[in-house]
Amino acid sequence: MAEFRPEKKEGGGNWLGFKQGKILEVKDRSDEFDWADVYLQVDFEVEGSKYPRVMTIAGSYDRTDDGEDIVDCRLVKRLYWFLDTIRSGIHINLKGEFEKDNDETIVTDLPKYLMEGGITGNGLISSESEYELYVYREPPKDNGKIYTRVYPRVSKRTPTELTDFKSYINYLLDKGFLKIYNGEEVVSNNSDSLSSMSQDGLDQL
Repeated sequence: MAEFRPEKKEGGGNWLGFKQGKILEVKDRSDEFDWADVYLQVDFEVEGSKYPRVMTIAGSYDRTDDGEDIVDCRLVKRLYWFLDTIRSGIHINLKGEFEKDNDETIVTDLPKYLMEGGITGNGLISSESEYELYVYREPPKDNGKIYTRVYPRVSKRTPTELTDFKSYINYLLDKGFLKIYNGEEVVSNNSDSLSSMSQDGLDQL
């Protein structure tokens, strides 16, 4: 008679922390939020989890006093973290639009541009699990709900980039800039060894 074993279930938080992942889909949800100039949702397939894990890059641009041009702000930094990491060949112009690096053509549908052929590995986004992520539970909201998030900065799995990324996340945890929920209490420090980070690094948070 065929052997039967119960299906192993996720547990013990084995899908939290530093994980390898691949991009399944990029979505533009900015039309759903009046306050958002940009709302990108990036769904990752993550080792140890049978469910996609979501990273969001969302917010409004800071602008000059006349409202014409964008200026340096957290949203710009987070967008470039993502666009540069995946080697997108895309930059942001002064109006907050996405342009191709090579000819400055406006890209009106960024998810479509990034995902074209991406699932099969023929586009800009590889089908392999080549990214390092940090998956964590956010502290409970006022409504009591607890959400699992991917921190809005990922890394290629090259030795240098991987080391920098892990040092960055550990720094945030150690200094309490990134708070996580472990099921019982909010944790805001980490005992892992840290690399030094300059004031410029703090400005990138």
